[in-house]
Amino acid sequence: MMDTPTLNKNNQNLKNPPHNSVVEHYLNAINEASHRSRITLLILVTASVLAFAGFWNSMKYSWLRKRIEIAKVANDWFLFHDDSDSLGKSSTQDSLFLSKIYYFNSLKDTTAKLPYGVDLRIPPGIKQEMNNNDSIRLSQILNNIIKDTLLVVQASKFLNNRNINSKRELINLLKSWEKTELENVYLIRVPFFGVTFDINDLGIWSGIAFIIILFMFRFSLAREVKNVKYVFKIAKRFNVLETYYDLMSMYQVFTVPSSKDNDKIKFVGKLPKYLFSLPFLVYSSVSINDIVTYMAGLSISASNTYITIGVSFILLLIIFKSTCSCYKIWNEMNNEWKKQAQNLRIITNT
Repeated sequence: MMDTPTLNKNNQNLKNPPHNSVVEHYLNAINEASHRSRITLLILVTASVLAFAGFWNSMKYSWLRKRIEIAKVANDWFLFHDDSDSLGKSSTQDSLFLSKIYYFNSLKDTTAKLPYGVDLRIPPGIKQEMNNNDSIRLSQILNNIIKDTLLVVQASKFLNNRNINSKRELINLLKSWEKTELENVYLIRVPFFGVTFDINDLGIWSGIAFIIILFMFRFSLAREVKNVKYVFKIAKRFNVLETYYDLMSMYQVFTVPSSKDNDKIKFVGKLPKYLFSLPFLVYSSVSINDIVTYMAGLSISASNTYITIGVSFILLLIIFKSTCSCYKIWNEMNNEWKKQAQNLRIITNT
């Protein structure tokens, strides 16, 4: 990679602009520095997307979790004609009771109907509670049943859409999804490296990765700012600032230098600022989720839970500080371009 070339002391007092070969070296140095920053930012965004994807898949709102939830509702609340489990069969009174609730919750949805060969039932566990508890407890159970039948309406659509009318089909589908959940949600595979780690370690490993990439991005930005300032200094010395400004602008991607054509495009110029703040936003979400769900972690390992939360908090502070440092350097480079644009009267002083 090419760094900023330095002028020979004997050439510093020349009144003529640098030779074309020297100009080419300057522009190559600017291009190399800008390229390093772009590649590092691309890696940073990719890592953020992958970390957020792993985090989102572990949430109860993810599509896979919702599929498993609705399949379990169907398994609990529907009685298939091919089901030989006598414990799951409901009485005529139970079927009439549940049918009324089901009908009540599906009045406004004419697409909700039970598939062929499927009846409603009260799950054995809930039915046992209804038989063993007093009237107050029974009222609470019935209220829960009415809430659950909202999911039952969705489950009936699920069975119809997938044309499932067999207990065996539903169980096989549910097992395959639970296997997928175990292999791809609870265990995260790192692309290219083949390394696998537990979802509960996402906070630690993603935090370390973010810090390393942010440090690389900060160093790349710092080098780019120094190169830009140096070349502008040389350009002003030889009174070729406008030429150098236009040439250097052609190498910029995420930095949008001011010009007569794009002086109104303000959002595009600020886009990189939002991009390299992604690691902090993603990691904040992961850390908050770790704190909210710490009781689930304690049920598995108290020591691992406390270590994960403590280390994640430290890593979050480092990520925040690194992000602020990148903001500062990025603003410094934008201010340099703005300053030179003002010198060339491309924009007015504000």
